[in-house]
Amino acid sequence: MQKINVNEIQERERQSPNGKFGRASKDISIALGRDPESFDLRKRHPFDLAMVRIPKGRALCPYHSHSAESELYLVVSGKGSIRDKEGTTTVTAGDAFFFGPGEAHQLTNAGEEDCLLRYRRQSAWRFLLLSRQRKVCRDERRN
Repeated sequence: MQKINVNEIQERERQSPNGKFGRASKDISIALGRDPESFDLRKRHPFDLAMVRIPKGRALCPYHSHSAESELYLVVSGKGSIRDKEGTTTVTAGDAFFFGPGEAHQLTNAGEEDCLLRYRRQSAWRFLLLSRQRKVCRDERRN
């Protein structure tokens, strides 16, 4: 088992050139040993887990979608505004929301304090590769 305390992970800040988009994140999966550059499935995790902090007055990123990724969010603290094809929804601490592949979305801090989120992303291709690898392992055990 690998274990890490999120408080020990260094926060990485990113900001767009004009400052409209910005965040600070703690990459939990990488701290637990995920190698994002490796093609060896044993060195990759089937999903990414991170803590993301959106500063007051900023959006996490532009309105976008992912063709082969799903994203799951849990609001830890603060207030956010979620834009999707249905419109805009306010979220607060304890709210969770999910976007499947192809579902366009944008997250913005809608409060007076930082909006803190737990974030999990899974790529469909990772899932397919891991499923294929497990099937091969099961087939090899049968022989």
